[in-house]
Amino acid sequence: YVYVRERRDLDVGGRKICVVLAKSSSVSKCPEKKGVIRVKDYKQSLAIESDGSDGTK
Repeated sequence: YVYVRERRDLDVGGRKICVVLAKSSSVSKCPEKKGVIRVKDYKQSLAIESDGSDGTK
């Protein structure tokens, strides 16, 4: 599969939030390889908020 990822940096009421959305796409020209497990369906959602200093929550 092909892995598609999108990142957005948001400012919500002064809160800095990084959002990452990812998913698999079945459109692939890469042939399957022996001994390698191919994922057929994948989805990810992640939100990270800045703590206002040098870290995240």
